[in-house]
Amino acid sequence: MSYMKNILYFILTFIVIYIIFSKVSQVIPYNGDDWRYLSQYRSLLPSIKEWNPARIFPEIMFPALGYISSQIVNVIVGNYIESISLTFTCFVALFVTVLCASIYLFSQNFIQDYKTSMFAVLLFVILSFFMFKSKNQENVYLFYSETLTAMTYYTMANILNSIIAVFILYGNFFNTRKFNDKYYAIGIIVFVIYLSQFSLTFSSIIAASCAFSTILLRVLNENHVGMLNKVRSYLQHLTLFDGALFFILACWLSAACFDMMGARYASLTVHGFNFMAAFNSFYDLLYSMRLVMQGITLTSVFCTIFLLMYRKSKKIYSQRDTITGQIFFIVCLSSIITFSLYILICAKTDPCFASRISAVYGIFFFQTLLTVFCIVYLLATIPVLKIFAPILLCFLFIETTNSEKTWATQSTPDQRAIVDKWIADARQADANGEKSVTIIVPKAEWPHPKEWFGDVLGHTLFSHGITSRRMHISLREDISAQ
Repeated sequence: MSYMKNILYFILTFIVIYIIFSKVSQVIPYNGDDWRYLSQYRSLLPSIKEWNPARIFPEIMFPALGYISSQIVNVIVGNYIESISLTFTCFVALFVTVLCASIYLFSQNFIQDYKTSMFAVLLFVILSFFMFKSKNQENVYLFYSETLTAMTYYTMANILNSIIAVFILYGNFFNTRKFNDKYYAIGIIVFVIYLSQFSLTFSSIIAASCAFSTILLRVLNENHVGMLNKVRSYLQHLTLFDGALFFILACWLSAACFDMMGARYASLTVHGFNFMAAFNSFYDLLYSMRLVMQGITLTSVFCTIFLLMYRKSKKIYSQRDTITGQIFFIVCLSSIITFSLYILICAKTDPCFASRISAVYGIFFFQTLLTVFCIVYLLATIPVLKIFAPILLCFLFIETTNSEKTWATQSTPDQRAIVDKWIADARQADANGEKSVTIIVPKAEWPHPKEWFGDVLGHTLFSHGITSRRMHISLREDISAQ
């Protein structure tokens, strides 16, 4: 497949994903955190003085996208709130497209069949939206985020670490020496890894667990007897790729230490560990997953294991079989580590995190990734199975687009009307030369706390050029809504 066809394919992929997100995942700035972080910048270095000491990636991404939306997109669109929604949706779609491209790159090098690699991308995207489409309403999906803040803090960070994880798989099995003398590229990779690990503890676990599993596999593959000898041999033959793996783990450990010294961690932690509550919360989310998705995963995994054992017994084991077995090892071990750390964190802080797909995304990402690669291996090894590939895609697509089963709500029309009224009132007061304005909120408590919501809203509107001065905004509860 030519380079230009690849580019065209992923441009089309981006457009499709953007349309999907603009329909089912479009959010607006509504709560206090949304308006605070739209214009609040921070240092690129971790600091225990910050509320979130190590959440560097989301807290530089959020205001950067806020600036792009207000200064560039708003000029084109002519609607401030719409420009924010479009910009954030566009960047999430771009992140997902890059993830799809990384899956395609790995699959193409794995099986050398661009049609099956394209199938892998389509299957991954559809499964991401299909897996939780079980209820009549309020269905979540793999990239679901409840608010604009969650979209940046969780979803974007999750996808970034997923991209790193796929490239770890790629680097472990295919040649990465072409990067050895490309110092600019190495610098970019180092910076991206740094941002991925200093993003969100839940998210960074994805790449860190994959890095650890890959290191363990590379140690076990050393041609020596005894674990100590294998470790010694591995350390004596470290490559640039191994250095990247250790850098990921070092960044993750550093970020975890900084976060544990932060005020937010202190406010969330409880005495002891509430494992039972964490397991119950996770079970509630797992119970909402479609049984068909579980069936597809178990069937593909079982068939892959059986085929690998059969080919080994017949002594027709190929390089592709070896790589498949090692992919299976890395992804499964990464899933176990990710799940264990998720439960540990939820049990120590808030067990309700375990019921949020945006928080425990990593478990379901690895499940989807394993399912896709098992199916790709089966199609490449038994070509006659390709007959069923389009049938499977059509079935999943129809089930996913079932309009009777609606997606989980995010920004409602009522919220949009409320926010538009805030902006209109602030602009009108500013045009009249006034320095203060009173806005109406449903309740003067979270998500619009009376103590500071007016301050952050006024600061953001001024920073984005919506008002010519920093307005003093006070809140008044909507009596008619009570």
